[in-house]
Amino acid sequence: MKVYTNTEFEFKIGVPRGDWEIEERIQTLGPSLYLVVFLFCPLLTRDGFTPNVNVLTEEIDSTLDIDTYTKATEKVSKQLSRSYRRHSMKRRKRDNMVFTELVYSAVEEGRHLKHKQKKCIYRGRAFVVTATDLKSNFHLLKNDFNEILDSFTLL
Repeated sequence: MKVYTNTEFEFKIGVPRGDWEIEERIQTLGPSLYLVVFLFCPLLTRDGFTPNVNVLTEEIDSTLDIDTYTKATEKVSKQLSRSYRRHSMKRRKRDNMVFTELVYSAVEEGRHLKHKQKKCIYRGRAFVVTATDLKSNFHLLKNDFNEILDSFTLL
């Protein structure tokens, strides 16, 4: 596994060897929301969709905890997609980091997608790592997605 490290936002994430590619994109999506890195698997593009994992980070109110943040962001997802369906949500702790894992599906741009997210908060900043593929094909990359999400750590 290759490792991508971002010292500006203080995290690292693993990238499986093979067909996965890394594209660093520090892109502003809102006043304090940034897309930092985009991992994708172009050789597995199907029906015009490329499986991918991205890391978003945003500055948040320092009083927010992970449960409140997760509920708020899930509410936004439900508002953006009437077809939103939660499959599971778990609260976990690893290496003194508390995070939530959320699996959901939704129709986006006419495509039935499935997402697995890992969310955590660190020093007034939320991190959301999202793995996405077509819902019908998500199981094909399940091991890669789990390996990538499990590799996410804060510096």
